[in-house]
Amino acid sequence: MTECRALLAAGIEHINALLKDLSTEPDGFWGTHLEACTALVAQAMTEMEIRYHAKLRQARERFAETTRRLSEAEIAELVSSLSALPTAAPWPIAVPAPCPACGHTGFASGRDKTGEYGAIWFLPRHFGCRLCGLALTMWELDLAGIKGQILNDDEEPDPDWEPDFETY
Repeated sequence: MTECRALLAAGIEHINALLKDLSTEPDGFWGTHLEACTALVAQAMTEMEIRYHAKLRQARERFAETTRRLSEAEIAELVSSLSALPTAAPWPIAVPAPCPACGHTGFASGRDKTGEYGAIWFLPRHFGCRLCGLALTMWELDLAGIKGQILNDDEEPDPDWEPDFETY
């Protein structure tokens, strides 16, 4: 049920983004269903935030339990050895990113997309941290602040341009 609600909410948000691009008001499109659609999106976001914060709490507890009996030197060695390796993911690219649960280095995995002006963008789809066991999926990445980024920074990109993440 929760996954269906999240999928419906994602569809509604996508349609609302299209309506905005077309300079069309949502109430004209949704008609009498506008209130139900708005409530469904809000409920799905609230549920996602609750699940996200529960995942963070569980990951913090796992890390604390794992390191509870270790000395500072042993913790440093553990962090050094485990934070160097990305977690297994079905995506071809892994980029280091700070873990929102334990603060150490985890990896966002995803795919690349060639954008305008030769820029190559990284589009994250998953995050994993070997130290605390946190795993985040696509929609949770926004809550964690893990967003797309330019991989090749050879030249200065246009600061006002952003890729179309909605199509991927």
